[in-house]
Amino acid sequence: MHALIAANVVFTVVVVGLFVGICSPPAAYWTIGLDGRCFSNERVMAIVLSQGRESLLADYWYEAAYGICSVLCALGYHTRDYASAFSEGSSHKSSH
Repeated sequence: MHALIAANVVFTVVVVGLFVGICSPPAAYWTIGLDGRCFSNERVMAIVLSQGRESLLADYWYEAAYGICSVLCALGYHTRDYASAFSEGSSHKSSH
């Protein structure tokens, strides 16, 4: 799950970087008449669509992982003793 979140963060940072770099200088993207070099509309659309696909897939995998973990926890499979920690509240002390 942490790897999926990290991959989503990295991909989002890359996409934001691409949007900032759409034009050189960046102000050429929103300032009419300012000379600059910009990506083609097709490339901008490809960036937007790839971010949308990644977001859709990430949401799907987050929900799938949450569902799998919920079912496993309901069946009594725990990697740590979270159930006793939650049932005892803040008075739960580690034996370490």
